[in-house]
Amino acid sequence: TFNNLCGRDLQRGAGQPPQLVLTVPLLIGTDGKTKMSKSMGNYIGVTEPPSEMFGKLMRVPDPLLADYFRLLTDVPEAEF
Repeated sequence: TFNNLCGRDLQRGAGQPPQLVLTVPLLIGTDGKTKMSKSMGNYIGVTEPPSEMFGKLMRVPDPLLADYFRLLTDVPEAEF
């Protein structure tokens, strides 16, 4: 975030319109240890067959389910 915000200042100084900065929390991978990453093999691909997605989601450790629900749905936190 710091680098992105400093980049906006540099853009202004160069006479360019500053770009928007959007930050989001990282989703922990299906291994429950590190961020979700294809190279780490702990990801769920959005183009995978539904049966493959289902199998991978079923292997997500229980303590991560609340984070997955919060980050992957539009349900307000007050409702869960």
